[in-house]
Amino acid sequence: MVVTPILQLSLVFRLFLSQLLNREHEVLNARIIIGSVVAILGAITVSMHTGFAVEALGIPDDLAKILRFRLDAAR
Repeated sequence: MVVTPILQLSLVFRLFLSQLLNREHEVLNARIIIGSVVAILGAITVSMHTGFAVEALGIPDDLAKILRFRLDAAR
C-alpha cells in the first residue's frame, strides 16, 4: 500500500521527461494523459484511509462496517 503510490508517481516523471528529452519519438496525446491521471487517481484511492473515504462519501453504517473489515482483525 505504501509502494504503489510511489510507483505511480514515476508515471508523472516519465511523461515530463519523455517530452523534454525525446519529443520527436514520444507521443503525448489526450488518451495518454487521461490514462495517466486515472492510474494516479487509482493509486491515491488505494492508499487512502478507509475512514476518510467513508466519512467523505457519507456511506451508510452497514456498508461502512463491511468496508472497514480487516482480515487480520477477524482472527
